[in-house]
Amino acid sequence: MQAEERVRLGGDDGKNNGRGPCSRMPASRARVIKLLRQAGIEVYQRTLTYQEVMDADEVFSTGNYGRVIPVSNIEGRHLQPGPVFQLARRHYWDFAHGK
Repeated sequence: MQAEERVRLGGDDGKNNGRGPCSRMPASRARVIKLLRQAGIEVYQRTLTYQEVMDADEVFSTGNYGRVIPVSNIEGRHLQPGPVFQLARRHYWDFAHGK
């Protein structure tokens, strides 16, 4: 399965003027965005609606603890790790381990 060429990320969409919860991009997210773009994936950030999250083919999270982890359940809807998650995780792990 091929990864989609576009990825939507929830987060800072420029509307919070530095005062909202996403006013500073965490290092892991910034690194994943950079790595996905280097892999040819178009990445852009904006606030997602609840319905967009519920309709998503795949959902993953970035952070200091797990770095890149799949979301497997949203309100009883079971999700499998998808191709974009797999690409993001592989590139992040390669970066983290100096490959």
